[in-house]
Amino acid sequence: MPHFEPIAHETFRVASRTHGYVLRRGSEALVVDPGPGDWVKHLGEIGVRKIVGVLATHHHRDTLANAAALVAGGAPLAAPAAEIDRIAGATEFWKTARTTYLYDCDSDFYSLRESVPVAHALSDGQTLELGGFALKALELSGHTLGHMAYVIEHGGARLAFAGDNIAAPGTVHDLHDFQYSYMGFNEGTAALLERLPKLVGAQPGLLLPAHGDPIADPAAALEQLRANLERHVAAVAPNRLPRPKDELRKISEHVWFVGGTTYAVVAPSGKALFWDLGYVDTARMEEFYKQSGASGFGLVTFSHYHDDHICRALEFAGRHHALGTKHPDGTRIWCHRTLHAVLIDPLAWRLPCIWPAPLPVDRVYGDEILAWEGLELDLFEFPGQTFYHAGMVVAADGRRYAFTGDNIWKRADESKPITGPIIARNRYFVDQGYEYSAQRLIDRKVDYICPAHGDAFPVTAQDLQAFKGWAKETREAILALCPAAPLGMDPWWLRVDPYHIRYGKGPAAFRVKIESPFAKSAKLRLRPVGGEDLSFVPEEAELTVAARGLGEATFTLVARRDFEPGERIPVTIDLHVDGEAWGEFGEALVVVPPSV
Repeated sequence: MPHFEPIAHETFRVASRTHGYVLRRGSEALVVDPGPGDWVKHLGEIGVRKIVGVLATHHHRDTLANAAALVAGGAPLAAPAAEIDRIAGATEFWKTARTTYLYDCDSDFYSLRESVPVAHALSDGQTLELGGFALKALELSGHTLGHMAYVIEHGGARLAFAGDNIAAPGTVHDLHDFQYSYMGFNEGTAALLERLPKLVGAQPGLLLPAHGDPIADPAAALEQLRANLERHVAAVAPNRLPRPKDELRKISEHVWFVGGTTYAVVAPSGKALFWDLGYVDTARMEEFYKQSGASGFGLVTFSHYHDDHICRALEFAGRHHALGTKHPDGTRIWCHRTLHAVLIDPLAWRLPCIWPAPLPVDRVYGDEILAWEGLELDLFEFPGQTFYHAGMVVAADGRRYAFTGDNIWKRADESKPITGPIIARNRYFVDQGYEYSAQRLIDRKVDYICPAHGDAFPVTAQDLQAFKGWAKETREAILALCPAAPLGMDPWWLRVDPYHIRYGKGPAAFRVKIESPFAKSAKLRLRPVGGEDLSFVPEEAELTVAARGLGEATFTLVARRDFEPGERIPVTIDLHVDGEAWGEFGEALVVVPPSV
């Protein structure tokens, strides 16, 4: 395959997973979104001797993979002003990047490992002559908050470089980057929907995506995109009524809301089961025991691993319960197998809302009904707000209570269906999401919902069917806009384990884990990259992963210099899929303990 594909007069597309563009004038050229691969070594194939400018639509390290090399060769880089700190400030970012208690879903962790200087910071509507090429910048928030599109007249054509805000008519190549804040389920798609008329009004003759083929009918493609964005914005809009008061509350004789995200079920024996023991203080627990008449601490279990659901578990369910009585048999912490790995080794992950302290777990259960202190606990996998999520149904006081964690909101508008949050960075799989979980509630004939962040409320079979209907529409809206899901919805299909690689005085091992998002077998080449200070054994690994299959490769890193205590060094994985360069895809942090 040639390195360069001519797409218009003196305009070439780089043949890669991420398509950079080369605009030639004589022996000089402007490069837009300099993506991965060795193509910069072959510019002579199209008669280019000098790069006079580099243009970035956004800060992601796939579209900027070759920026450092081109800038080092003397080309000035122009980039969105709103993203300068992610490009020129990348080195500093990694020194302090927050990885726990993280409610920011922005894609700043897909920044470059090292800073690249920016010569021109562009704002909306700005015109610039870069190396003799005249361009106009259009702020086009969507794929990233500071994303730009650029319109350039070249070779008799009006070209619009849209970056990752469109991949094909009506679609984007991923959706997980369109969420910036934790509760902003449709903020990126809404932002792009609002700004899309700018690009339509520019009347480009050819629309050029960073991932996808040139689009010869931009007007039709953008109209399809508008419709699909609109559908997505409406589908994932929350119908949410937060809990107005956090006081201790009796729901029925044996079911209590304790505070924060925490519920308690008092067994006939008097022992108390605590579900999602989060930010509840000792005084509240003492008041619960006083009012409920519960006689002892039974156990604690969880819907999921987020800090507000587990943070007091070890304190209260450890060697002492809330009233200070020591348990001779130790801790009583149970969890579903789906979240066990995250609970016991949280710093191996960089999921949102991680609580950094590992929890000792006494019992790991699967989908099963357990007899406990005179009650039957129906415990089951319940993915939604995060993939690593469980549910529980308990029959008590004439009702079937479903403890749903963060998967269900109490409705603000009773005329609309029950909904829940769609958070791709928590891993939301369209083929195993809310439709699947809604059916689990329907099958269990639940009639009362105990959500984490809203008051408990009754439900009918019709309510649950409507919830499932909303989930189906959401799945279809996601796939209409991002047909490449799960690849486009799952940022964690390739991850480094552990995410925090502790480096002391000697070599440190880590694994690259693959959960294939591909519909067919794929051959992967993995090469860890850590700059001049780190070496890796082996230098690279190859593996073939079956469709939707699992794979992993193990590496050892060794420092080439003495690290300072407290240093942090990013490591990325340079990825090739079936011989195609994808750039530095996953990442981890080498963390040097303060005592080294």
